[in-house]
Amino acid sequence: MARPAVADPPRRRQRHHSPTAGCLAAPPVYAAGRDCAGNRTDWRAAVDVAAPVLAARAAAEHFGEGGRIITVGSCFNGRVPGANFVLQATAKAALVGYTKALARELGPRGVNVTMVDPGPIDTDMNPADGESADFQRGLTAIGQYGHVDDIAGAVSFLAGPGGRFVTGAALTIDGGANA
Repeated sequence: MARPAVADPPRRRQRHHSPTAGCLAAPPVYAAGRDCAGNRTDWRAAVDVAAPVLAARAAAEHFGEGGRIITVGSCFNGRVPGANFVLQATAKAALVGYTKALARELGPRGVNVTMVDPGPIDTDMNPADGESADFQRGLTAIGQYGHVDDIAGAVSFLAGPGGRFVTGAALTIDGGANA
């Protein structure tokens, strides 16, 4: 795999001891590649792996005791429900490993690193009335899509006082897709 083309990380600034934060970032650019089925791999690697890694690295420089880094994975990071999930399953599994390793690395500094694994959630990118909605609904035990508030509630818990002793773990919110 080609090395990512990314900007230098931000210069070290004074460490803030603010309690919590989650990480989201725009993806960097990867050299284009293809998987064995001929699908482009660059966008998946950039969005699902490189962006959270770079965002977490930049955020960790500012965190001390009580800091939180929350990555967003997928309920498919350990489960492949059918064909055409090769890139997503691979990228999300990489993010699981990164989250666990980073939890060990930052734990001594009092920074918790966790992951939220959503299932089918009704968003602009994955609408509950979209092309694959029936397939995704059929994967859940409750036969329906979740709402963004379901994920926001989990992130709020992990980022708040209730998440004080949670690190290196993934919280799956998928309507029973992994049941």
